Amino acid sequence: MSPGVPACVYDVPLALDNTFSHTRGLDPRSAAARNDLHLHDCIDHLLGPMPPQQFLDFFLPWDVPSGRKGRLQSRNAFKDVPLSWNTVDDMYAQLLPALNKQTPKQARCPGFVFEVAASRSIHPNRPGYMKPDICCYASGSMPIIHSSDHSSRVELGHAELFIDLKPHPLHDFFVDPPSNIDQDTRRSHEFLQLAKDEDYQLVIDLPRTLGQHVAFVTEILARQFRTFLFSISMSGSFARILRWDRSGCVTTESFNIREHPDLLCEFLWRFSQTSNAGRGHDPTVQLASAEEEVLFQDVVLHAVRVQLEGSDVVVEDAVREHYAPGRVYAMNISCRASSGGPSKTRRYLVSCPVISPLSFVGRGTRGYWTVDVVSRSIAFLKDTWRFASVDELEADTLQRLQNLGVRHVPRVPWFGDVCDGVASSSQPSSEIGFQETLTNKMRQAPWACQVNKHRVRISRRRHHRLVLETVGYGLSSVRGPDELLSACYDVFIAMQDARKLDSRIHRDISLGNIILVKIPGDRPTRQGYLIDWEASCAVDDKGEAQDVGRAGTWRFMSIRMLNADGDNLKQTFQDDMEALFYVVLFCALMYQPHNRSPGQLKNTLNNFFDEKMSFGPGVVGGGNGKTMNSLTRTFTRGLQFESPQLGEWINAVADLHHAAEPVRSSSEENSNDGESENDYQDRWSDPKYLDDYWATFLKTHKLEHNNRFEQEIISYLEDESPPPLIFPNPPSSPLPSIGPLSPHGTRTSRKRPLPVSSDDARGTKRNLRSGHRAPSSTGTRHSARLEEKMKREVRERGAEKKRKQWKWQSEGHKKSKNAKRVRRQDVGSESAPSRTARGGVTVESTKRSSTRLVQKCRADSRS
Repeated sequence: MSPGVPACVYDVPLALDNTFSHTRGLDPRSAAARNDLHLHDCIDHLLGPMPPQQFLDFFLPWDVPSGRKGRLQSRNAFKDVPLSWNTVDDMYAQLLPALNKQTPKQARCPGFVFEVAASRSIHPNRPGYMKPDICCYASGSMPIIHSSDHSSRVELGHAELFIDLKPHPLHDFFVDPPSNIDQDTRRSHEFLQLAKDEDYQLVIDLPRTLGQHVAFVTEILARQFRTFLFSISMSGSFARILRWDRSGCVTTESFNIREHPDLLCEFLWRFSQTSNAGRGHDPTVQLASAEEEVLFQDVVLHAVRVQLEGSDVVVEDAVREHYAPGRVYAMNISCRASSGGPSKTRRYLVSCPVISPLSFVGRGTRGYWTVDVVSRSIAFLKDTWRFASVDELEADTLQRLQNLGVRHVPRVPWFGDVCDGVASSSQPSSEIGFQETLTNKMRQAPWACQVNKHRVRISRRRHHRLVLETVGYGLSSVRGPDELLSACYDVFIAMQDARKLDSRIHRDISLGNIILVKIPGDRPTRQGYLIDWEASCAVDDKGEAQDVGRAGTWRFMSIRMLNADGDNLKQTFQDDMEALFYVVLFCALMYQPHNRSPGQLKNTLNNFFDEKMSFGPGVVGGGNGKTMNSLTRTFTRGLQFESPQLGEWINAVADLHHAAEPVRSSSEENSNDGESENDYQDRWSDPKYLDDYWATFLKTHKLEHNNRFEQEIISYLEDESPPPLIFPNPPSSPLPSIGPLSPHGTRTSRKRPLPVSSDDARGTKRNLRSGHRAPSSTGTRHSARLEEKMKREVRERGAEKKRKQWKWQSEGHKKSKNAKRVRRQDVGSESAPSRTARGGVTVESTKRSSTRLVQKCRADSRS
């Protein structure tokens, strides 16, 4: 490393959950579901196959003809690597020595070490616990790696790149087109491996292979300050080099390292010789000094005391959300000058984020409480990858809203795009470029093929940092109905002000975009502030957004925007109003005592908030649960809260949005008394009605101030996940299918599996990390499931005891035993014919049943 060049920052903290003891969003129990999402992210943003030499010249350019001193010869470098292998140890034994080979004066990849990471896990074969087969580390990181516990994820916090191994060339994620085809045929070639066996099952289980590969990428990008990442995928002795940034992924053509060792050797040499930034590290982030860390700790401690007004124990625990000792970092943010002169730079300190990126593609937003080194004041720093081609930055929008007098939006003291070099007050960034994605530059490349039967979507993004003067806690920390309804009404005021004064709608009303801020000397409850205006949009004379398509958070989107054609619709203020109602309902269900069992609550979350169905390549929709509830109150009928006033508000606003058709007698049907559904619809179209009702409600109702109750959601432990599959020996004929995997929670065979010979055991060791169809699977884990059953009963008895302590009874309350029966009925039996490999009802049957029920509800309401 050259003198004066800042060292890389490794193993940065991730956002913590509400207990401050676990990483938010990386629960191993939901890892398999996350891998499905990772797979879709990759498929939609993947470009390939790029010729390897073009890949090297574009992403790792090398223009020093005489600068190869110390480079090992590539001839026969990987001649001992097997074409295919039976156990991964066979591959390690041949590949690792070749990668780490060095002499006193030469090395394959100088300054870096390749080591097995997969075995450094407490559960090497389980999603959520798995680690890459091989990781490449800087030599200086090795003492930290070797001294770490296997339960940690330190390997991904220090990995410079990783290598994913699969036993045979047939196990490749992708299929290269023939070299002798014309341009049109190449463009229509399907690059993704979608081959199926005789039972129409995918030969490659992509969620458990490619999805897991993307999961490693996502976690490394979250645990390091990075602009991009390289990885290598190997199928037998065939390799692909991949490059990941916030726009997507570019992968090379497959090449055999036994026959063409020069390609991999050249990549490793260039990788070792380039700068930290050339390997994907963000040079604008540095480790803070000891004095700066003390400053950060003092300012954060004071801010927490102001916001929480709790005991020393509460404050000390809350500080852990924002500060990790020894892990405080400094960011230099260059702000553009309004006069067009040179930019000015400020230094900000951060430590633990309150938001971590959980997807490799997109904005990749991190959010921090930050301290301005000069003013010594607390603020909020948003680190994101914005669209490069936007008419207006979020900071410009917020500053104009402030100037227009819009209430309950944060102030902006500083912002700027991130330079691709190190800028400081003594070295302005007027002549320095900006950190941008490169994947987008390959969109029209002649070598690009279609992926999953359609062209991919790639956007150009630029790294951006925005500082907000307002700091607080997320709405998920709400204490009671008083604070929930008051803070969300503040947000409704901000929405109306922006619409009236700036003809603008937010378009992403969600739980994460509302913060609670304690204003000293103000009302007892915290105020609500509406943040993240990046997706906001001006509206036309009809009140429709000028930009087309969805822009919000899926679980809070309106029924209209969740339609399959939602990407072709224009959002309205009424859609944002509906999203705000769903935010209140979600918080009430999650953080208030009520009469729903954990199983019923999980069903509501899945089918009301998170339902999503595919209607073809790139087309998704949902909202059936919300539609049914608006017509017949399917999910909220019988819902009773400990706070009757909160239930009253929810029912009244639901009626304002869409009145449920009441059950009337014939005489009532013929009378003209009462209000019709159209009356309610007219009231929803005019925000004045909701505003009047809400303001009056807060004045006339006494609401509970602090009765928070965090609901327990039934979840499956990792031992209930399907058994891992075994890599098959590549057959000469199509692979026989093992059939669908046993669904989560369904009964499977209790027979003890046949004993495995020692030879067979050695042959399958560590191959369980795969995701390929095999002739057989491992046996069921009877004792583990019995143990989980006992744990679940204990949890439900505990929840039942807490509900009894509320000293109120609901007529519709279900006992724990009944809840279990409902849960079993929801999951279904193993003999159900319409089960998918992931244990759920098929999309087609779900779609048909939901459509029939919605049609019936609508027919009933019309009649």
